[in-house]
Amino acid sequence: MSDVKQKCAALTLKGKTYELSLTLNLIEAFQERYGDMTAVFEKSQNMGELKWILCAALNEAAEIHNDDHPEDIWPKLTEAQVGRMINRGNMAEMNAALLEMFQLSVPQSESDEEDDEKN
Repeated sequence: MSDVKQKCAALTLKGKTYELSLTLNLIEAFQERYGDMTAVFEKSQNMGELKWILCAALNEAAEIHNDDHPEDIWPKLTEAQVGRMINRGNMAEMNAALLEMFQLSVPQSESDEEDDEKN
C-alpha cells in the first residue's frame, strides 16, 4: 500500500498554519449535524453555523498535526476562540480555505491526476 499524502487547504491563524482536510472524521461530524454533506453549504450562510464548521475543521487539522508532531501538541479550540480569530480582515481567506478544502475532496478525473503528476 502506498503512503498517500492528502491534499490540504492551508489557513494561517494566530501564527499557526492549519492544513484543512475533509477527513472521514469531519464528514461524519457534518453528517451527524446536518444529515448530509450538501446541507453544509446551505448552513454555512448562518454565521453561528459557519463558526461551528470552521471550528470542526480547525480541530481536525490540529488533531492531524498532533498525530504527526507529538512533541508539539496543539490544543482543541472552542467556537468562541474561533470566533475571535476570524474578523473582516481574514474572512475572505477563511472562506477560500474552507472552499478549497471541499474542492480538494472531490475526486479528479484521470486526466487531471495525470496533469498533477506531471507538474
